[in-house]
Amino acid sequence: MLRTCDWTQLDDAPLSITTKAAWGVYPSALRALPALPGFPDVEWPRPPTMVDGATDVGVQERDAIPTDER
Repeated sequence: MLRTCDWTQLDDAPLSITTKAAWGVYPSALRALPALPGFPDVEWPRPPTMVDGATDVGVQERDAIPTDER
């Protein structure tokens, strides 16, 4: 999971500031999982949602707007 999202934090990642910030939280949450009580039986973080609803970081991205806020 980390391999699929770490690229989003590179300086030259083709992402908006909003999307980059959203994807910055996700890997941090993944890395924190082992320290949670009850791991691995805990709620896992969900990746940010792209504008088109895809969570595939390989898709062409636009500003991330959570589906429930549109």
